[in-house]
Amino acid sequence: MSTGNPQFHPNLSSSNVNESFKSAQKIKWAQKLKEIEKITDGLGKGIEEGIEETVVAFNIHGIPTSQSCEGHVDLHTEDYQPAMAPWVEIYPEEPEQEGWQHNDQLREKVEIESDRYLAKVTNFLREFYANQQVPADVKLVIDPIAYGFRVQSKGLEDLKDPNDKDQQEKAKKYKEEMERFTSFLKEKFLGGEL
Repeated sequence: MSTGNPQFHPNLSSSNVNESFKSAQKIKWAQKLKEIEKITDGLGKGIEEGIEETVVAFNIHGIPTSQSCEGHVDLHTEDYQPAMAPWVEIYPEEPEQEGWQHNDQLREKVEIESDRYLAKVTNFLREFYANQQVPADVKLVIDPIAYGFRVQSKGLEDLKDPNDKDQQEKAKKYKEEMERFTSFLKEKFLGGEL
């Protein structure tokens, strides 16, 4: 019996296909998380547990991250002043050639990649914030850096005193906002929206 549709299979309903797809996406997510857990920096330290899922969310959508921080209110010392709330840095892969910044062709290639990632993140943020009101300082923004950018809450730079209870409360809200955005990106991926 021919149905006239070569893709038609009488035993596969659309809900079975959808569940199969979601299951495959969950496997891809788990594999990316395992990859992320193996990454270390120059000091041999891995990506902080509190920002791993965010890094996975960016990477699985084709947005490479170069640095990240989960945010710390308890690790501040005279010599070490980490950010009090999370951020993720997106930076295109640099050419191996030394002094590439002075080579117009290589620099332009890096700038084009950076612009591509910037457009993608901008679109995700626009969609994430559609139809919702969020305090301006909590809202995730793009903070430009030389050839790349960071995604962080707008008020992050104003958090300077880890002993200040109001700033600790703001840091908590900023962390929750990054977690909400991470969940948004994860659901987009698991639902097949790339």
